[in-house]
Amino acid sequence: MSNPVASIAPTLKVNQMFIQGRIEHVVKFEDKFEHIIVTPAPDAYSKPSLMRVNASSRLGQKGEEVKVLCVFNGWANNYQNKNNEPVKDVKGFFVAVE
Repeated sequence: MSNPVASIAPTLKVNQMFIQGRIEHVVKFEDKFEHIIVTPAPDAYSKPSLMRVNASSRLGQKGEEVKVLCVFNGWANNYQNKNNEPVKDVKGFFVAVE
């Protein structure tokens, strides 16, 4: 039996991945487009995942199915909680490889 991931994996670079799903929301923010993409649920008892994908051009219209090559990006917020303990909160998103 062939492994489809093994055939794709050698062509992907570190931190790259394909996201396939339906565009739920698109907004233009400054010089980029922010897309919310919902992916199919893995089974009948799971919920679908939502992912934010930024791109310099519009990937499609709301309701369209897309498959996008992306890299992961993000940042960390450092703050102290109500007990005065340090907290590092990581926010992440995807950027379309164009």
